Amino acid sequence: DYQKYWSLAVYLKQQITQYLCQPYSQAVIDENLDKAQNYTRIYTNLIESILDCLVDGRQSDLSDLSCLHLLLYPLEHSDYELGIPPETDEKNSKNNGTSNSDLGEFRYRVQCLIEDTIYITGALNCFQRMFDKLQSSSSLSWEESEAPLYIMSCVASYLPPDEDKIVPNVIQAIISTPIQPGIVHTALKYTGVRLISQLENWIANNDQQILKSVIQYLLSLLVDKELRHISGDAILIISQQCRKQLLNDLDQIIQATLWLDLNDSGSDAAQCLLKVSSKIISRLISIDDIHRYLKLLFDQQIQSLTQILSTQSDTNYSSIIKRLDCLTAIFRSLDFKTTHEETHPCITIVQQLMPLLNLIIVRYRSSGKLSECWSRTIRFIIRSMRSHAKIFFQPIVELIISSYDDVPHSCFLYLISIIIDEYGNDQDLKPSIIVMSEHLTTKTFSILNKPDGFKQNPDLVDDFYRLSSSAIPLVYAVAKKGNL
Repeated sequence: DYQKYWSLAVYLKQQITQYLCQPYSQAVIDENLDKAQNYTRIYTNLIESILDCLVDGRQSDLSDLSCLHLLLYPLEHSDYELGIPPETDEKNSKNNGTSNSDLGEFRYRVQCLIEDTIYITGALNCFQRMFDKLQSSSSLSWEESEAPLYIMSCVASYLPPDEDKIVPNVIQAIISTPIQPGIVHTALKYTGVRLISQLENWIANNDQQILKSVIQYLLSLLVDKELRHISGDAILIISQQCRKQLLNDLDQIIQATLWLDLNDSGSDAAQCLLKVSSKIISRLISIDDIHRYLKLLFDQQIQSLTQILSTQSDTNYSSIIKRLDCLTAIFRSLDFKTTHEETHPCITIVQQLMPLLNLIIVRYRSSGKLSECWSRTIRFIIRSMRSHAKIFFQPIVELIISSYDDVPHSCFLYLISIIIDEYGNDQDLKPSIIVMSEHLTTKTFSILNKPDGFKQNPDLVDDFYRLSSSAIPLVYAVAKKGNL
């Protein structure tokens, strides 16, 4: 309440405007993302607190627009996570009160209360009563309709999979909702999709045609930007239970994935669809089909990344990060059951990707955020392919060591610890791993031995501890055999 604490509000505005601009700029230079985000939060809270004064314009101490430049600083940052989303009406927001708002907090508490008491009232009984309420009147406002629908979504996961009287009617009512904007309020469709995602166990254990209809409905909602994220998330949740059942729908899902990845690259929805496609592809039997769908999935990633890297510019950071996130999403979800003797389906694809990944880390390793994203992509390539990625061991390790020598980001240490976890028992690679660990240890000690070295590099300490935990047993085992 700025009117009650007028002098304090004026003082805080002056101090923030005068003294917190330079620290933010320094945090950006140091690539301290957490600190930069904290300053951004201070700026936004200040503007939100005095917004009425800024609009009114009569109180000169608080209404001058000199503080608005604080909102422009984060938008100039290359990391899109610092961008400030515009204020929207809570009832019409895409999250419909499920975000970090007072209504979102209230709804979370309601959900917890329902889940605590559902064993007494009975999930099916509660679900039936809410559905009856929805059917009782056709003149309910969207708020009156959405509330029971939300309660149904809270108890849906507790319903028995053999229930065949109520749930089919509920699903049919939801997927029959017109998808055209303006006919049905977005909040109703949003909560309806949330309800469907909570019924994933029921859908997986019932009629295949229901699954097909649900997936088609969810795919049709991807054109709506306000429902895109929740729809993609629902498809991902359902696919985790129905991978084999969705094999016949793979063509349609891949088509939607490629469209979304092209039109909304790097978004949460696009990454959800990439994960869905990868999970289903992993359950294909035909080698030809696997290679064909993987080519469709990766060609667009490789082409986009090649195009981005064709021009060297600092503005490319966010685009490269989005593409790396997409690659990570794919490899994180691919889990082929390939034996050690078989050729892994992704070998050729990773061979195509390695020159691009090499170029990214050599050109942009000064960026902590981009180096972290690059390391995460390499990490899940290794986790996905396991022993089959052994052929990339040497070039990856050389890249990591040269990058760490140049710019000692802690993410490189974490990545090396992953490599040791995967290949530490490989007799052919043990000597290289020990030499690599020794080199990184020497470099890290030189950093931590500086004044306040531990205090200034907490992430480095954490990741070096993890690396040591992986490397020390390996070195001890070799030394015990007298080979060190």
